[in-house]
Amino acid sequence: MSETLTQPQIDKKIKYLQGKHRELDKIIQYNENSSSPDAWKEIKNLKKQKLNLKDEIAVLENEKNKIQS
Repeated sequence: MSETLTQPQIDKKIKYLQGKHRELDKIIQYNENSSSPDAWKEIKNLKKQKLNLKDEIAVLENEKNKIQS
């Protein structure tokens, strides 16, 4: 992470990313119920986005833990 964030900024960003993660869950669930052939392609892309968000959250959690130590 190139910029130095304060703990409140990290907490805010984590909550934002967690919200986006939950939104993707809902979209994936909706697409899983769809019979569209393109839905599975979309699901694959959405799951990749979800993994990227999870990685970002993990990086921020590590940064937060460093600040707390």
